[in-house]
Amino acid sequence: MANSISRGIEVLVKKAAVDPAFKKMLLEKRAEAAETIVLKLEPAEAAMLRAVPAKQLEATVANTKVNPSLRPAFLGYAAAVMLAALGTGAYAADQDEWEIRTVGIDPEIPPKTYDRDIDDPQEIDVPDDAGVVTGFVFDDNNQPIKGVLVVIKGANVYASTVEDGSFVISNVPPGTYLIKASRVGYDEHILENVEITVQTITSLKFRLVENKPGTTYITGTRPDLP
Repeated sequence: MANSISRGIEVLVKKAAVDPAFKKMLLEKRAEAAETIVLKLEPAEAAMLRAVPAKQLEATVANTKVNPSLRPAFLGYAAAVMLAALGTGAYAADQDEWEIRTVGIDPEIPPKTYDRDIDDPQEIDVPDDAGVVTGFVFDDNNQPIKGVLVVIKGANVYASTVEDGSFVISNVPPGTYLIKASRVGYDEHILENVEITVQTITSLKFRLVENKPGTTYITGTRPDLP
């Protein structure tokens, strides 16, 4: 399996290697795990995934290393981003910030979330040596916005919002950060001095306003969730 791994299986294995919740799902449900990240497996890939023995699959995940520069892509929920990372070296860095390059990927296909309630901290795995950032992004009419990139500057981790405007960023090193939410067509919303501590889930809310000529992004401290 390791010597002739397909691109679809490679995405699943690499995501499982950095995401404990996804690893559990992959080992237990196989192809259903692909659906949660909107990954369409080829028939041969689906057959391979069904046929591989559980111990071999688990060992493959355990022995898989993910390049640190690609790790943020595999902590998200969109297979399109992961495939782009593998196929195009999908990042451009200006020190702290990473930019996803997804030319040719359909932006209208929304990524799916795990079967969990983002508001329930019991359903989110929190690592012993890091924190988790969750939250929602709304527009000025209080409607959720999907496809918003939420970046934690200085930590080189990010996530994109899904259909209900929610996002989850796992494995955030402890520290105080500037966190930015941005999407084409909207002014950025930046939260400053957001403190992340280990074994803690930090909940945030962003509100994006549609671009108007001459406007700038909004800055502020962390608001309370509704």
